Amino acid sequence: MIGWKQMRAKKHIAALCALLKLSKTRAIEVTRGIVQKLYKNETLLPALLGTSEFFLKCVLYHFQQRLIRLELLTECLRVEQDGEKAASDAASIVLDIIDTTFDDESRQRGLFRRLLTIACMPLVLPTRDQMAPCQDLTFKNAPASSAYNSLAASLLEETRLRTNRERVQAMEALLVLLYHRIKGGVQRSDLCLLVQAFQASGVFESKEERLSELAGLICAESMQLWRAFQPDNQVGWASQHPLLLHPSSNGTQMETEALKTILLGGSSSEEMNLKGPQSLALLSFGLLLRLAYDSLAKSNAADDSQSYWRTFQASGTEIAKIANEWGFEYLKEAISNLVESDLATKSSPHGKPFQFFDWQLSNPKSSPLSLEADTEIVTPADIVSYTSIAREVLVSSISAFPTILSIESTENLGMLCNLASSLYQASPVLSEEFWSLWQDYISP
Repeated sequence: MIGWKQMRAKKHIAALCALLKLSKTRAIEVTRGIVQKLYKNETLLPALLGTSEFFLKCVLYHFQQRLIRLELLTECLRVEQDGEKAASDAASIVLDIIDTTFDDESRQRGLFRRLLTIACMPLVLPTRDQMAPCQDLTFKNAPASSAYNSLAASLLEETRLRTNRERVQAMEALLVLLYHRIKGGVQRSDLCLLVQAFQASGVFESKEERLSELAGLICAESMQLWRAFQPDNQVGWASQHPLLLHPSSNGTQMETEALKTILLGGSSSEEMNLKGPQSLALLSFGLLLRLAYDSLAKSNAADDSQSYWRTFQASGTEIAKIANEWGFEYLKEAISNLVESDLATKSSPHGKPFQFFDWQLSNPKSSPLSLEADTEIVTPADIVSYTSIAREVLVSSISAFPTILSIESTENLGMLCNLASSLYQASPVLSEEFWSLWQDYISP
């Protein structure tokens, strides 16, 4: 039997509780968990307790468990969308428990709130007081002072790494949440909170490229450009878009102008030279306004000429012009990095090959691209969502600005072709379909 009242055990538990802010019970659970994982035998525990080497392993095990929980949450979101019915129903039960912990005007936002908090959490390094109990541990083969300094340096570095990994994983989960699950779609208040959280936490300027690239895609997906291409809602979709509800009301006007200011970072359009993920967010917002104007003009031709929605065309064009220089280039770079990285390191997430990209937009989010019976493309689910969001931006750009494809616009054509090459990843099925549609487009 393990003597948790022995001095070596007390020192170990005190150090864990102080460093990780755990209860005594939880510190014991962490300690037993790492023993079961590494040694399979608790009889070795008395000899391990109180040593600096074993203490560091316990800390790393705790960090690993935190990350695994986030990964499981991400997979629950994916399984709910693409898994078998039994697995999907089970995932929904788990997700609903978390989602119902916070309501915003009857819209469940528990998952959104929790994931955004983690994705934007600051780096908080342990203080001297938190690490002080570690000095009572047993250090081997080195003077106590130098060994403690080495342990402290390791703890600081591992905390940095843990924070970064959790932020990236939470961002992955947040993208999946906004991609298919968030109740009622992304509202103006949601988008405002997202952008301000990313700006305040430095996500847009993060040196961790994956973190900022995911933030850019999340902002693009939040514009829900795919709604403009649903076949059963070609006319009138804009007036029901979550970001544009009641497009002629004073409240919508004030909130939309506030969103524009937030996306511009509080500066005037003349001062802007946006780069990175913020340029992609602004570009997507500009495209949304342009597409919305075309839809509302068709369905409200007799509406008051002074209605606020009539400013969408000019405003959307202005915004897209500001973001155009860097938005498309950043999207191409982000997709190339995310897709190539994931293809090199990941297999299909939950054991089922994804045999399609939902790029056609005839029924976005669920319409599979038919393949030959003997054809199988194993594509991780996250790549499906990354490339689908990017294709929404590509298709929206062409729809909002048809002249972008004019034969005189060689720079625009080159830009779009470069972007398309990153999105299609030399897939024969997708490339053949693309050129078929292209041939139809240019045919007289």
